[in-house]
Parts: sequence; C-alpha cells; structure tokens
Amino acid sequence: MHLGFTLAEVLVTLGIIGIVAALTIPTLVANYRKKVVVSKLKKVYSDLQQAVKLSEADNGTCDTWDWENFDDWYKSDPFGQTYLYKYMKNIGDINNYTAEGAIGDWFPKTLTGIKSFRLNKIHTWNDMFIGFTGNGSNGNHITSLLIIVDIDGKKGAGTFAKDVFVFELAQNGKLLPYGMSNSRDTIIRNGASGVRAVALIMYDGWEISKDYPAKI
Repeated sequence: MHLGFTLAEVLVTLGIIGIVAALTIPTLVANYRKKVVVSKLKKVYSDLQQAVKLSEADNGTCDTWDWENFDDWYKSDPFGQTYLYKYMKNIGDINNYTAEGAIGDWFPKTLTGIKSFRLNKIHTWNDMFIGFTGNGSNGNHITSLLIIVDIDGKKGAGTFAKDVFVFELAQNGKLLPYGMSNSRDTIIRNGASGVRAVALIMYDGWEISKDYPAKI
C-alpha cells in the first residue's frame, strides 16, 4: 500500500507551485500597486477640492483671487501660500531638497527622462511632496494653477505617471486632473510624457487601464 509521496512527486509538486507563483505574483503585486496609486490620487483630489472650498469661504470665489499679480511661475508658491496651503493639513517646507526621489532639483521628470514643470519650492504634505506652478498666460498673468504631487515622497522615482501627478485649478474654481480638456484619444496619442496621467485615470473610471503609458 502506498501511504505517502515519493521525493520525486514532492519535487514535481513544488516545481509546479513555483512556476505558478512566478507567473501570478508579479501580476498580483502590480495590481496592488495600481490600487494604491488610485486610492492616493482620489484622496489627493478630494483634499484639494476641500481646500479650494475652504479658501473660497474666506477669500471669495476663485475668480476674485489675485490672478492679475500672478504673472510668472516663480510667484506660484506665494500664490499657493495665500490661497491654499493654510487650508491643507500637515503642510511643511522643504528648502533646497535635492535627494533622490524628491520632486526637487525643482523639476519632476517625464517618462522620457526630460525635466519638466519648474518649481521654485516644494512642500511636504503628509508623506507626499507638493508644489505649484503657473500655466499659460492671458496678457500678463497666469491663467491657471498647476498642482504637482509626488504621492511617494522620498521613496518614489519623481516621474510623471508613476508617482508624480498633476491637477489644474482654473480661475473659475474648477479643479480637475491636468489634461481633462483633451479627449481620451488625444491623451493616449500624446501620452509619452505622462503629464496627463491623472486625466486618463479619471476618464477610465478611476482605474489604470491596459493602455496606460507607464508601468506602475
């Protein structure tokens, strides 16, 4: 009567388990990371919306803020301090922070490795980094405020679509992922930089799709 397993049978079974694990674990890890990224982005978006509402209650509607004197990117941080930072919990300063993984040396990177969106200052925000810069121009002032968030802080790669994401606050008070004025097809077609990644995630129902431009 055969009451147990032979060594060969045990080794074969372990080999099969190893193969299955090797095939499935990377997918499970990647799916988990995607869920973490989306969860963080939804929380960031909600907190930023709340900060805008609180600021408008104190400072008037967004269209009445001092956009006329917001005439260059280097005024982004003072503008943010005036209208948003004090309405956000756990905001701190980083001066000359250049460690690997930060938004700092003041330029986050695109997916092609190009430094983009110059920031004159970054701040800690909970376990993340955040910075502001101006976008566009209308005469002599900025037309919208770009809010750039590194959701991984010191731990991340400082790269758009992987851990750095961009939101845009328009003068009419609308806060949306940067790029929502583009169609989904346009975002995909011009997605090599990864700058409009949050817009793509929002288009896809707050999910990271198969044609997402970066490996998370």
